[in-house]
Amino acid sequence: MLKKLTEIKKEREEEQQQYVKYIRNLRHIEVKGDGTASFAFDLELKDLTCRIFLYKDGVMIPYSDDMEMKHCLRTVDKKLVFTIKDLMPEDAGVYQVDVEEVNVFSTEFKIPNVDFIVKIQEVKAMEREDALFECVLSQPLPKIGWLAKNVPLENGDKYRITVSDDKLIHRLLIKDCLQLDKGIYTAVAGIKTCSAWLVVEDPGVQFVSGLSNVNALFGQATELSCKLNTEKGDGTWFKEGKQLTNEDGITIAKDGACHKLIINSCQEEHSGKYRFEAHGRKTEAIVTVQDPPRIDSKDLSKFSEPVTVKAGQNATFKLPFAGHEPIKIQWYREGEELQEDTNVKIEKTATYSRLLLSKCQRKQTGEIKIRLKNDFGTTEAVSKLSVLVFPGAPAAPKVVSAFAECITLTWTAPSNTGGSHILGYNLEKRKRGSNLWSAVNPSNEPIQEKKYAVKDVVAGMEYEFRVSAINASGVGEPSVPCDFVTARDPKKSPGKVRDLKVTEATYTSVSLSWTKPVEERGAQDEAKGYFVEIRPAESLEWIRCNTSPIILTSLTVKGLKSMAMYWVRVLATNEGGDGPPQDLDNYILAMPPPVRPRFTDRNLKSFMVVRAGNTVRITVNFEASPVPDVEWLKDGVPVSKRVTISNSDGASQLLIPSSERTDTGTYTIAVNNMVGQETFSIEVRVTDEPKPPGPVELEENVPGTVTVTWEPSPDEKRDDRLHYMVSQRDSTKRTWHMVADRLFNNKFTACNIMAGREYHFRIYAKNDMGMSAPSESPTWGTNRKREKFVLNLPHYKDCDLQSAPSFLVPLKFHTAPKGYECYMSCAVRGNPNPRITWYRNNVSINTNTNYYISNTCGVCSLLILRVGPKDVGEYTISAENALGRAECTTKLSVRADNLMGMQMKMVKLQSFQEEMRKANEKQLGPDGFEHRLHTLEESYALAQKQVGMALATAEQLKTSDLPAQVLTLHTEMKARLAEVQKAAVSAEQLAQLQVSLREKSLEFEEVKQQVEGLAGASTELAQSVEGLSSSLAASEVQLEQKAATVEVLSSQIQTQTSDLLELKKLLANQQIQLEKSMEEIAIVKELLETERIHRSQQANVEEQLSSVHQSLQEQNSAAQNLHTELSAQLESIQSQVSQLDGGDQLDSEATEPGPTEEVAAERALTDEEETPEGAETVLSAEEETIAGAETTASAEEETLPEAEITLSEEQTLPKEDVLTPEDDQIAPVTQEEGLPEELNPVELFEPITEEQTAASEEEAMEVEPIELEELIPEQQPAPSEEEEESSQEVEQENFEAPREVLEEEFVEDQSVEEEDEIQEPEDEETAMEKEYKQTDEPGRSSDGLQLSRRSPEKWAEPAQAQSCDLAQWCNRQSAEEADKESYA
Repeated sequence: MLKKLTEIKKEREEEQQQYVKYIRNLRHIEVKGDGTASFAFDLELKDLTCRIFLYKDGVMIPYSDDMEMKHCLRTVDKKLVFTIKDLMPEDAGVYQVDVEEVNVFSTEFKIPNVDFIVKIQEVKAMEREDALFECVLSQPLPKIGWLAKNVPLENGDKYRITVSDDKLIHRLLIKDCLQLDKGIYTAVAGIKTCSAWLVVEDPGVQFVSGLSNVNALFGQATELSCKLNTEKGDGTWFKEGKQLTNEDGITIAKDGACHKLIINSCQEEHSGKYRFEAHGRKTEAIVTVQDPPRIDSKDLSKFSEPVTVKAGQNATFKLPFAGHEPIKIQWYREGEELQEDTNVKIEKTATYSRLLLSKCQRKQTGEIKIRLKNDFGTTEAVSKLSVLVFPGAPAAPKVVSAFAECITLTWTAPSNTGGSHILGYNLEKRKRGSNLWSAVNPSNEPIQEKKYAVKDVVAGMEYEFRVSAINASGVGEPSVPCDFVTARDPKKSPGKVRDLKVTEATYTSVSLSWTKPVEERGAQDEAKGYFVEIRPAESLEWIRCNTSPIILTSLTVKGLKSMAMYWVRVLATNEGGDGPPQDLDNYILAMPPPVRPRFTDRNLKSFMVVRAGNTVRITVNFEASPVPDVEWLKDGVPVSKRVTISNSDGASQLLIPSSERTDTGTYTIAVNNMVGQETFSIEVRVTDEPKPPGPVELEENVPGTVTVTWEPSPDEKRDDRLHYMVSQRDSTKRTWHMVADRLFNNKFTACNIMAGREYHFRIYAKNDMGMSAPSESPTWGTNRKREKFVLNLPHYKDCDLQSAPSFLVPLKFHTAPKGYECYMSCAVRGNPNPRITWYRNNVSINTNTNYYISNTCGVCSLLILRVGPKDVGEYTISAENALGRAECTTKLSVRADNLMGMQMKMVKLQSFQEEMRKANEKQLGPDGFEHRLHTLEESYALAQKQVGMALATAEQLKTSDLPAQVLTLHTEMKARLAEVQKAAVSAEQLAQLQVSLREKSLEFEEVKQQVEGLAGASTELAQSVEGLSSSLAASEVQLEQKAATVEVLSSQIQTQTSDLLELKKLLANQQIQLEKSMEEIAIVKELLETERIHRSQQANVEEQLSSVHQSLQEQNSAAQNLHTELSAQLESIQSQVSQLDGGDQLDSEATEPGPTEEVAAERALTDEEETPEGAETVLSAEEETIAGAETTASAEEETLPEAEITLSEEQTLPKEDVLTPEDDQIAPVTQEEGLPEELNPVELFEPITEEQTAASEEEAMEVEPIELEELIPEQQPAPSEEEEESSQEVEQENFEAPREVLEEEFVEDQSVEEEDEIQEPEDEETAMEKEYKQTDEPGRSSDGLQLSRRSPEKWAEPAQAQSCDLAQWCNRQSAEEADKESYA
């Protein structure tokens, strides 16, 4: 889990490193005193163009870089500061700052629903006083914010912030107010604030510190002092209302703002009340002159000198003193107060006291102290009393050297010198076997040194010595004699021991054995003892394992570190010193010999059946060395956490407190160490009584048989050992009997089915736990009809067998030895079965794995495997059902360890040996050999008793797992005593026996010490084990809690991770949508800008159109005038044409439709009047469609109807540009047709096909000669054909000349208009498009005028008239130009 969190953190840091150099100083959101909330952090971006986004609860919020908006995010140097103003409750939420798509900081803003019931009020305080602000909230709040001049305040020496127990009243205490502290203070609770002023006033002259009461000692100096808040103030001193001045013994001083009154030597008259006044303020104090008991220094020095007297003499102590009366006098000796009696007299006066001690004893030696006490104090003086007595006994002398003619001894001074210096020593000697002590030195010549060479010895004799001290009182008691020493020359040191080897080793000890060294005369003497030394591998210093030499040639070294490496050697020693050491050939390891793991339980079962809910306990004993690793597996997989594994030395236990069916499986224990591995498997089957089989069906397949089939039990799939049993009953026998068992299928055929009988079958499911309830079959067959037998049975009331719990056999009191198991049991009755609960000291232990609890048919038992001190207490069993509750209580005590009893026996053995030694010493007197033999027999009987006691002790030591040395020692002792019994009794043998017993006493003393050490170590080890067990249990509980916490955190983090991923995806989608929205906004902006340009261009085009419209109106009026003239001329020409006789067929055909032409001409004129806008539209269309092409009319011709313009074949529109009208409607024109949609002339006029255009041109050419004749006056004769042809040619030339001029003017106008169109094409197009779209009806222009809708047949009617008008107009134009030239 931690690894996953680390990876998530690392991924987030890597994402931030894409855009962020560093981020630090993160501060969460806080509410300020001005009603705003803000948070800030230091941030430096790698790219300054990176965008910063702000989110609230996952929704992006806008912000500004100033305080204009509600949210503000501004940058100060490299610090980002986010501020929310005008706080409201809805501002609460999680705020998040992102750089691009990476989150860099998140904080939660919580706004409690709280308000001020009582706001803080203005506070006025004097300087150096405390000020308190207090407010009351509407809802409990553990903490609010306090601001001073918009600066947050914290608890400290200056400010103290407190809150009431109900969290409603909050207080701010400002200590020691100064002028700097005044200002506005604000309380902030959520988003609510309240403020108030603190006013600090100047108090004037005041006391900073006043006078204090003084207790002065008699004859010593003292002073009174006070301090003002200014140095300018002066004051006056008074005593008991009387003003004081500088006089003898009194000094008045001033040091800045501090005023002092000094009394140089205090006397009794100086006691009283003193007052200091300054500027109307005063302070008072009382001076008390104290006179405690006083002792003169000379008298004290004399009293302190020690007083020395002999025992039985008197001692006197006297001390003069002075002081205020009364004085209480007390005398003490060694801290104990002395009272007057026969030997103690105390004399008390006003000026001295005397102590008289008569008949002093040594016990009175010690410290003598007098204590003087009055109302003003206590004084003590100490002296010392020494009562001289005889000195104590020195320590036993030690032999420094022994030779045949001289034995040198040394000793130490006694610890009790008798109260005086030691003047010397007396030394005495005694031969072995003698009771007389003889002086070594003369009695009047004491030995001054603590060393002496005894020369009055006989070679070969054994001596013992004792010494006594002498002081001024006399000779003290003698010391304990030293060991016997033989007057002979020193021996040679022994040689090396032989055959040194290790016999046994454990993790804490190693046992050694060796053979004594060879004795060689003159080179090496016999060894009297041995020393064993060890050296750890990491050290260079040898350590002796035994302080005194041992006689045995074996030793067990204990206290080694497990698996540590040691070097071992053995030295032989005697009176001549230590011999050379003998080392082992190699180092040794503190460990037992390697042993391959082996299971020691012979009857260990490999199969176990446990009822579901009961405890599964598997204990396996093994032996292995070194300590093996133990592992439990279930079906080849390590066991789960709910299985408890307990390992100890040589045993391992698997415990499942409450088993389930899923615990069924093969449990394998694997024990392995460096030598090998051993495994053992136990099949555990956790099951319960099976559920009954399903419905039973009966079927007859063969006559005389019935096939019974049934649905399997629900437990069949989970229990492979489940089988079925079938029972049968017929109507004749009416008893159930088993017909089949151990059926592993769901089918059974019953034979010998008799007709006329009814058969019933029952199916049972069985497993290792028991049998299920039966499943009944339907009745098979028919029973013979019999007469009904009626039996009237008496009516019995149902018996209620329910009962409250009660104990048939109660619990008994138990006392168990420590480390043994304890079994408690009782019998309980109740219906329904009661629920059993065990308690120890009123704490339930049903779920404690240290106790094995069972309940079998009402017999409740509790088993404690190894009883310890922690199991001592009161045990209670509770049985409870719906009808009541019953309890039974007992107590368990732990029997003390057997080591104490063994130690007592060892003490008794030791005392008995001492008595036996003293008896043997008495037997060596001059009473005769027979008396000694009798005494020896008694000693032997006592020794046999002692051996019995030793054997019993050895057996107890065996059971207590103590070292094998004790057992070896007792065995050897028993063998020695047997040898003594067989041997002849002699004085020498008796002496040797005494020596042996003495040695054994020493060995028993060592064993006793070892036993005591083992007992202490065992107790400490038990306490350590208990502590480790409790700490282990606590650690396991904590580990389980932490594991559960980690699992919860893991699930939460996974949930949060998935939420974050979803939010990230949502954010990415929103980012894409935002980018699309930005692009759309940019496009809209461009369209708006284009629209604005179009509107300006439209305004320009409208102005141009209005001017063009005005010019077209003027031209229209001129065209109307021209039309009138042309009409008159046409009438005259038609009349002339009709008079012509010699017209060819072509002319006649051309003149036939005369009336029709007049009608067409009139209609054309009418169309001109009705549709002046049409010409305007045609002009625009021609200007856009014909760029650089020749035209057939001038600018004025554009004002005429469309039919007046005659185009040549090169000038006609392409075929694809001409639309064929359909149902007399105008077809729409697209942009692909070469003209703008707004200016396409096809929508304004009916389309003209190529045939129509060609026909119009032919008609125009045919009419042209007629139009030229109109210019001839009526009085002229008709011309001939040649003249007509020549006149037509002249007329054609005149027509072409002005036409070319008009074309040039049209091209110039067209170029100017094209330049305007190039400058503002979009505006003009947009304006024309709008005008076209505003047309409501087809065929109506943008101004709403009705457009011409002529059919193709009618285009030819006005063509002749138009051609005549055009020719006449061209002639007029040429005449006007000629006039202009002539004028020029």
